[in-house]
Amino acid sequence: MYLSPWVEYKFRVIAVNGVGPSLPSNNTDVYATNPAPPHHNPSNLKGAGTDPTNMIITWDAMPPEEHNAPGFMYILCYKPVRGEWKCTYIRDWLVSQWIVEPTEPFQAYAITIMTANKEGGGPTPVTAVGYSGEDGTFNSVNFRY
Repeated sequence: MYLSPWVEYKFRVIAVNGVGPSLPSNNTDVYATNPAPPHHNPSNLKGAGTDPTNMIITWDAMPPEEHNAPGFMYILCYKPVRGEWKCTYIRDWLVSQWIVEPTEPFQAYAITIMTANKEGGGPTPVTAVGYSGEDGTFNSVNFRY
C-alpha cells in the first residue's frame, strides 16, 4: 500500500473469513508519514501572448496533498530562444499563471516549471515552447479576389 508523504493516517482493520467480515477494529493511533520532495511537476504548461508585448504562462496548480512537505513552491523559468534564463520563485500554490512583459511580438520562449519544498526539488522539468503575442500587422503584396 502506498502512503503519501507528509500525511497523517489512522487505520481500522476488518477481518474476513468463511463466516464473513468482522466488525471494524477501533482506530489505531495516528501514523504520520515522513515529508519528501515533490514527486512531480505541474501539468499543462503553456505560454501564449494576448497582445504583442506579453506572454501569459499557465499551468495546473498542484493541490496541498501533492506538496509532500512544508515550504512548497513553483520555480518558473523562461527565456527567449536566443536569450538568458529568468527564474522566479512562486510560493503561493494557488497561483497558476505568470505574465511576462515586455516581449517582442511573436517570439518563441523556452519555458520550464519545477516544484520544490523544504525537503528538496521535484523531478527535472520538461521544457515547453510558448510564444508572445502577434503584432497584427500584415503586409499583403498583390492581393486580389
